[in-house]
Amino acid sequence: MTLGFENTLAFSAFAALIPLIIIYLIKPRPIKQAIPSLMFFIKKSRLSKKDNFFRHFQRDILFLLQLLTLLLLAFAATQPYFSHQKEISSANTVYVLDVSASSQVLENQQIRLDIAKKKLLELAGEQTTLVLAKATPLVALQHADNSELKRYLTRLTATDEESSIGEAILLAGELLKDKKGRVIVLSDFINTKSMNPETAKNVLLSKNIAVDFISTSTGQRKNIGIIKLVPAEDAITIYIKNYNSQEEKVTLKANGQEQTLTLKAQSIDTALLTPQEELTEIILDNKDDFPLDNKIFVSKPTLKGLRILLITNNKSKFVEAAVKSLDGVNLAIAEPPIIPKENYDIYIIHNINKDLLLSGTFEELAQKVEQGASLIIHAQKDSDKIDYKGLLPVKILNISSSSGTITIDQVNKFTKDIDFGTAGQHFIVDKEHSLTLASIEKDPLLSIQERGKGIIVYYGLLEKGNSFQLSPSYPLFWTKLLKFLSSTPELEDINLKTGTSIQATDGTFIQLEHTGVLHVGKQTIAVNLLNEEESDINPQEITGKKAEGYTLQTVKEEVKSKLFLLILFLATLFIILELSYTKTRGEI
Repeated sequence: MTLGFENTLAFSAFAALIPLIIIYLIKPRPIKQAIPSLMFFIKKSRLSKKDNFFRHFQRDILFLLQLLTLLLLAFAATQPYFSHQKEISSANTVYVLDVSASSQVLENQQIRLDIAKKKLLELAGEQTTLVLAKATPLVALQHADNSELKRYLTRLTATDEESSIGEAILLAGELLKDKKGRVIVLSDFINTKSMNPETAKNVLLSKNIAVDFISTSTGQRKNIGIIKLVPAEDAITIYIKNYNSQEEKVTLKANGQEQTLTLKAQSIDTALLTPQEELTEIILDNKDDFPLDNKIFVSKPTLKGLRILLITNNKSKFVEAAVKSLDGVNLAIAEPPIIPKENYDIYIIHNINKDLLLSGTFEELAQKVEQGASLIIHAQKDSDKIDYKGLLPVKILNISSSSGTITIDQVNKFTKDIDFGTAGQHFIVDKEHSLTLASIEKDPLLSIQERGKGIIVYYGLLEKGNSFQLSPSYPLFWTKLLKFLSSTPELEDINLKTGTSIQATDGTFIQLEHTGVLHVGKQTIAVNLLNEEESDINPQEITGKKAEGYTLQTVKEEVKSKLFLLILFLATLFIILELSYTKTRGEI
């Protein structure tokens, strides 16, 4: 225990004692008179001046009270304190627990997370603050007692996400709120996202926060896993890595398909599989210490249940064939004047006889579009003579017989990688408030417009004089267009990795913490780990002490006990005594 001062400049306040002493010494003295009866005291005058000086101070209590008061006030101004060592309590300890995918690695018949939980229960004090290290660190408990901690750990399971150990350590440091404390990290230290744990540790050490690393990895483990997926409409490319130090032979199985691969040590190989209609389950038939990356799911977008109505008086074999080629689509055909009243997802108008249309037909279609349906208006040779009642997203002006190459003005989901070729006879139109996606010599041939909750598409390629319907791009274009209008997602939108989030049908967001299959609306979403670093279950360097045999060492912090208030209290007490003494003497 040592005495210190936070304001050494305040020692100058002791100079205030000098005027007090001077004033006291020069105060008026009583007049001396010769009194015979007191003559025998004359010999007392022989006392030394030094004795008289101190005796003078000793018999004046009021002066002593004033002197002590000034001394205490001057001493308080220096802000004195006693510093001493104090052991950090459990309230100033934050634990970081790794619950990422690699915490599921088998270590002698138990997973790493179980090793960490067991050690945490051994180390925990009366109060426990816990941070979970996963893709996004989470504060799980704050100042929880032992019973609450045990209940929580009993329910806690590992996620299938990557790990942000460094960020979790920084979050633990923030919970200490700039107090000196300690952070204890229980992990295998396979950090696959964001800041390195060692860097985060150094940040906390600079703030006088002790950091202990406890490793849950006990030795070399075996693993062969699927680390990457490239899905396509007609093929799935799988990347498999052998993390072991020797050559391995594995079998890949997928819905009746089977392939055997020989993987060299520390190498990556690929396999090609055919996807199923909606969902493909791929299994790597291999026993190792990390089963999580031995199985993946691949989802394929589906138009199952999509209801389309083709309104025509002269069926086009091209349009009908293109729509019927799509799996899961329910196509109905209506011939004016009879058009069913029931609702459809997409309406297509093509080759209609304007003389057979009943009044109000286009108005009813406009209402359905306003409510959320989509409408495709396919241009025909007499479109300039048909009154579409404002349904067209463009205004037809006249017809042109000039030919030219069709150019794509806006690349989107249904114009990307499409070759429209050349066009001959076509309508010259004013695009008005629509968006032009493809044109010929600046004349719009493909336009789109939002109307209410729905979408209207103008398809201006006449079948006569154009060769696009004979191109391989034609059915692909219709597939992409119908998927766009029905909000059917792309492959990459329904094959996701853990750690990402998706929006549910009710508008809320779902955090994808586990691998598997989700059904959102009409779509099936596949969630996989697919992380080369997280599957590398053997840390390059074993960081920290082994969990087995680790004991918690005492960490002390230096505590300052300030004396300011105590001294101020004593000074106040002396002032009260001074006033009381003065009053008893009758001076106030």
